[in-house]
This record gives sequence, structure tokens and C-alpha cells, in this order.
Amino acid sequence: MILKILSWNMQGCGYPEIFPALRKYLCDNRHDVVGLVEPRISGTKANSVIASVGFPYSYRIEATCYSRGLWLYWYNSITIDVLVNHFRFLHFRINCVHDGSSSLANLIYASPNASKRKCLWSHPSLLAANINQPWLLFGDFNATISAQDCMGCALSTKPCSLFRKLIFDNVGFSGPNFTWHRGCAQVRLNHFLCNMHWDNAFPESSIHHLLRMKFDHHPLVLHDKYSFAL
Repeated sequence: MILKILSWNMQGCGYPEIFPALRKYLCDNRHDVVGLVEPRISGTKANSVIASVGFPYSYRIEATCYSRGLWLYWYNSITIDVLVNHFRFLHFRINCVHDGSSSLANLIYASPNASKRKCLWSHPSLLAANINQPWLLFGDFNATISAQDCMGCALSTKPCSLFRKLIFDNVGFSGPNFTWHRGCAQVRLNHFLCNMHWDNAFPESSIHHLLRMKFDHHPLVLHDKYSFAL
């Protein structure tokens, strides 16, 4: 089987000119799991968007005041059990219908505000202490790892020491180095991260930074040949 996960900061998916691009992309590219952050819509409007995309299953944390928000979509080749529901992240289990095995994952949207973002890093760190199976973290971390992760930006985008402490492994990627663009500024804010159990179980994992489509953020896709019975 092929596990395919899409991670994308939409920065609002309710605008008329944006939604057709989202719907066409998701229809043309069948992903097992889709994680969208910062959709900026909620309630009946979010229900309408989710229903029209065509995924049979979804879970969301509502956007507040046209900010934040986390959406998960998935097909019936897997099931998802949400274990922790936080306004900045979802911690969940991905179960393979074919053989009943599983792995863990987190969808994350870190605050753009550095002082508010500090409060987030302790949560996945606490989870990590009790996880001894494959675990994947993905989303918009709004933080950089090294000076090479940004170009043409202010000092406020300097690498975050707390974020570096959280990181235990990176999956290699192909495509553009930076995942966010605005004017001359370019930064790598979006990531797929994994623990050593994921890296050992799925050594053929690969990340692709896709071209932008009407948004500041590039979508990221993880491809992995997996047989959860490892």
C-alpha cells in the first residue's frame, strides 16, 4: 500500500476564487490523509466546503475570529481516532483497515506570535516521552530550524531554540527549499517531522514541496510505502 499525506496552510479556504482550486486539486490527487490548517471558516460554511470536497470522513477544530482552525480528511482505506484535541494541534492514531495495524500523527498549527508559540512546544514533548511506535508531526510550525531556512526576512524569523529541542528527525524533501513566500521574504515554516520509530519502519518516506496555488504557503505531500506490520 501507499500512504499519501497532504499538509497545507490554506490561509482561508472559503473565498470564491480559492475554493475551486482546492476542490480540483483534492479531486485530482487522492490522498489517504489531508491536513489543512488556518481555513478561517467554521460552522455551516465549513460544513458546505467539507461536504463538497468529497472525502467520506473528516474532523475539525473550529476557526475562531477568522483565524486558526484545523481540518482532517481521510478515505475509508484507513480510520482515524483523535486522541488529543487542542486548539493548536490534533494528536491522532491512523489505523490501517487492511491489516489492523497503526501509527501516530500530529497535525499542528503553531501561532505566528513567538511568545504565544512557546506554550505549544511542551505538549508534543510530553507526548513523545510515552511514544514508542512510529509517530509523524506535520503542519505549519511557524518556526525555523536554522538560518538557512529563511531569506530576505526580519530578525523575528531567527531559528527557535525550543522548536529545535522538539525535533528528533527530519524526513528529506524534494522541491523548493522554502514553503512560504510573501514579496521578497521566503521561509521554510511547514514541515513533516518523525521519530526514529517512523524512520526505521518507513525508510522510503519522501517529502515533496509542491508549487504554490494562489496561496502564500506551498502544499507538502508525504509519500510512503507502508505495511504497518513492521
